[in-house]
Amino acid sequence: MSDELQQWIQRVGKRAIVDGYNVDGFQFESVNGERAWHITAWPGRDPISSYWVARGKFYSMRIHYFYNMTNESRIEVFGEIESIRDDERAAVLKAISDWEKSIEVEAI
Repeated sequence: MSDELQQWIQRVGKRAIVDGYNVDGFQFESVNGERAWHITAWPGRDPISSYWVARGKFYSMRIHYFYNMTNESRIEVFGEIESIRDDERAAVLKAISDWEKSIEVEAI
């Protein structure tokens, strides 16, 4: 992932509770067709984590809403986060997997 601002289009929002974690996710698609998720996750209470998940990897990120005073958003993705708890990582990846399967079924 790069540190540059990229245009992404929000496709779908999902919510789940997986293995004790509340997981909210918004799937985005880039102009190149790449898909990734903006995830917010928490274990029933604080701390609340927010990150970008692409190809099974977790990144820090920032969303710039109304970029350049337009109705567009840009997403800035930074370095990979490796300090996520194993149980949180597993819960988030399971939620994303389930969501992507349901999106495929809805598309048929």
